[in-house]
Amino acid sequence: KVQPDSFSYNALLNAYSKVGDTPIALQLLKKMVELKFPKQQLCISYNSVISSVAKYIADNPQKANFMVDKAEQIFAEMKQNNVKPDLFTFNSLLNVYACSASMESSKRAEELIKFLQNDTDLVPDIFSYSCVIDALAKSGDIQAGPRALAILHKMEVKPNVVSYNSVIAAYRNDPSRAKEAEAVLEEMIKKRINPNMTTFATLISGWSKSNSFDKAKQARRVLDLMMTKFEDLEESKKTEIERDTCRNAHSLVVKTCSMLPDKADGAYRTEALEIATKTLEETPDPSAISYSTYFWAVSALLDNVEDRDRLISDAFRRYRSGSERVDDRVLRSLKQTISSDSYERLV
Repeated sequence: KVQPDSFSYNALLNAYSKVGDTPIALQLLKKMVELKFPKQQLCISYNSVISSVAKYIADNPQKANFMVDKAEQIFAEMKQNNVKPDLFTFNSLLNVYACSASMESSKRAEELIKFLQNDTDLVPDIFSYSCVIDALAKSGDIQAGPRALAILHKMEVKPNVVSYNSVIAAYRNDPSRAKEAEAVLEEMIKKRINPNMTTFATLISGWSKSNSFDKAKQARRVLDLMMTKFEDLEESKKTEIERDTCRNAHSLVVKTCSMLPDKADGAYRTEALEIATKTLEETPDPSAISYSTYFWAVSALLDNVEDRDRLISDAFRRYRSGSERVDDRVLRSLKQTISSDSYERLV
């Protein structure tokens, strides 16, 4: 009878890891340890199990804290069994911290990268640093932006556009730091790192969370930069993903217009309404979300019922003329943002 070897077990472990089935992966790992497979093979096994935790957290975010502790226990057990962690091990654990999206995990990620740099013979790679910066971006910590930028500046490898995008995302945690995020874009360009559509979309997202009175104007300015960049791309590089990013960015600008600070006066509200209307008109292949977002923006910015109903009704007619079927989301938004009389006349 042929017995499965370590390669067979690891192939199976890898499969369970990719689908995030950590409980089964742990059972297989326990069996491999009992069979006393070579430590080099066991290192691969431990790495697969730790990697499975990140996928498990993505599918079960409510169990994030518990699973982070579980990943650390697996890491500790690995060292207790005299299986030396490699760079993939550290990167897998760093990725777990990033996926858990908590302030505590971001601190653990920072501690682990320092340990990796100072207390091992391993050299962190671009993925190592990206995980730490991503953990900070998802932490909710208002100091995440400066901390992420400090890590970027200390990287032992050349940062790439993903690294910079994550730093910009980290600045979104503080509504007063949108301009600082734009300084990161300027640094990218000076260092000849080409921003992509995600870079600009992330900046727009930062402005949407800003507490600045002119946030709508600033978000629209970044959108214009984004569309100039998009138009300069070769046609072969204008992928569906890039087009979706641009369309979603337009919707985010419109949404930003509806999120002005409470103390913003009439001039800012009028400006935001003009920006929202212009942005919807220029949205490439506007979707149901594009129109629904606009309805809510107009509702938030206009107190006059007649003016509000007129703008929303005009937009709805444009939407209906270009769609074979009216999306339920559009109808729900329409019903909640105009008067009942106007709704009945339209529908």
